[in-house]
Amino acid sequence: MIGSFLRGIQGNEWSHFMDYLSPVFFEVVPALDIARQTTQLGKTFAKLKHPEEEAMIRSLIKDMHLPVNFRVDKDSSEMLTSLSKQEKSRILLSLYFGQLMHDPLAWIDLRSLTFEYLSKECNWKPGAWIVRWDESFLTAMRKVYRGYYLGNDEEYMEGLGELHLEHAAELFRKQFGDGSQKAVRFRMKDFRDSFHQIFLSCKKAKTSLHPNFFAFGLFLSSLYEHLESLDESYNVRDVFLEVLKARPEAQ
Repeated sequence: MIGSFLRGIQGNEWSHFMDYLSPVFFEVVPALDIARQTTQLGKTFAKLKHPEEEAMIRSLIKDMHLPVNFRVDKDSSEMLTSLSKQEKSRILLSLYFGQLMHDPLAWIDLRSLTFEYLSKECNWKPGAWIVRWDESFLTAMRKVYRGYYLGNDEEYMEGLGELHLEHAAELFRKQFGDGSQKAVRFRMKDFRDSFHQIFLSCKKAKTSLHPNFFAFGLFLSSLYEHLESLDESYNVRDVFLEVLKARPEAQ
């Protein structure tokens, strides 16, 4: 299953992700765990209908007040000024952070080819690459993100500890971006380099990565690809804080 899944990735628009999967990745994630993850993704993609999953992301889009039409064709009825690059980036980062921080599952396909920008709104038609996160992984990742962006080192380290990644604390900080995260530029090369170093750190520490990092890598790489194509710097911290306020009861 792993071989056929990865060959399929190489033959489609996800081919850039193969650069992310350095050989070290397969040394720090058990093969059986990867097989289970790829099986889940493959079965979900093959399904024709996803009513529960679609309802969940539409509800999130509504709560975050995003001008996004999800998996529908909608023409612009008015000739309005197009979305700026900063507005597009806010949409993308909100879809990434919102799903990760508020929902138990994620539509991970944020690639540029899945978006059509129409005046002051956009159509998003992702492939059905849907992951339902393991609860322990999701809880830990939320602690890592909250701890990092809210400046809570204790929560940040607690989340990494639950993932057995304390040894990679500084590498994760580097992956998030230096400074205040108010002018972050996204490049696929930086993404690949930072995660390769994390894999090497796991190998040296003789720890295993949670299998959800496979789907998480797809999710994050699609975000990087799209934001890199816009070629600007973005205020990531402010978007994260806005996303938390969208559903304060969930925090």
